[in-house]
Amino acid sequence: MGLIEIQQRLGHTDIQTPMNFYAHTTDYMKEKASQQFNKLMEDLHFKNICMLGEHPFLNPR
Repeated sequence: MGLIEIQQRLGHTDIQTPMNFYAHTTDYMKEKASQQFNKLMEDLHFKNICMLGEHPFLNPR
């Protein structure tokens, strides 16, 4: 849902009102999604290393 739709559904007379509030909210949501994705990739990388037996702490050479 875009800001125009939010403006219309909430009855704001101009786009600036929802932009001031919701743009900040969506920036926060994008940052959180990015952090969660990075954590997922790190976890998958760690699991793959452990499955291959290449983790230096679990399988020192």
